Amino acid sequence: MTRLFAKRDSLPEQIAYQAVEEHYVLASWRAVGIAVWIDEAPVEAIQEAQRMLARLSSEHPDGIAFFQVIGEENESIDAPARNALKELLRAGREFIREAPVVYEGSGFRAAAVRAIVTGLLSQRSYGFTHRVYSSIEDGALAVGRKFEKREPTRYARELCEALASVRDRHQRLFPTTPHSFIRYKR
Repeated sequence: MTRLFAKRDSLPEQIAYQAVEEHYVLASWRAVGIAVWIDEAPVEAIQEAQRMLARLSSEHPDGIAFFQVIGEENESIDAPARNALKELLRAGREFIREAPVVYEGSGFRAAAVRAIVTGLLSQRSYGFTHRVYSSIEDGALAVGRKFEKREPTRYARELCEALASVRDRHQRLFPTTPHSFIRYKR
C-alpha cells in the first residue's frame, strides 16, 4: 500500500502578522515576507518590515522572498520612504532571493505607476530579482519558481490564497478603507 503525501497545513495558521494597520499590512507566510502599502508607505513601517525580514531570514537560512503589494490608492512613494525601501533592499542582499512588487490594474495609469515604481526601486542591482508585476498571480509565480522547483504553480496558488487572507483580515479590521489592493479571486 502506498502512502499519499500529507495535505499541507491550512493557510491562515501559516500567516504570521507583524502589523495590520489602516495604511499598511506586514506579515509573513513560509519564507515570504509580505508588505502591503495600501495608500502610503510610512518610513517607520518600512523599518519594521526590515526587522521582520531579518527575523524571517534567521528561520529560513536558504533565503526568503520579499513580496510587496502597492494599493491603487498609493499613487506615489515619497522620497524618505523610497530611501528607506532602498536601505531595506540593500540590507537584505544576503538573504533575499526574490523581491516582486505588484501594482495591479490595467490601462495607462497602472502602467505609468508601475514604470515609476520600477524606476524608483531598480536603480541598482541588489543581487536578487526585483521586478514590478501587474498581477498578484504573476508575482506569486515568480516566488513559486524560486522556492518550489517541483510544484511552483501550487506554491504560487497557495501564496495567492495567503494574500487573499491578508486582504480579508484587513477588510474586517478596517471596513471603510480601500480594499482593492489585492484582487485575487479564490
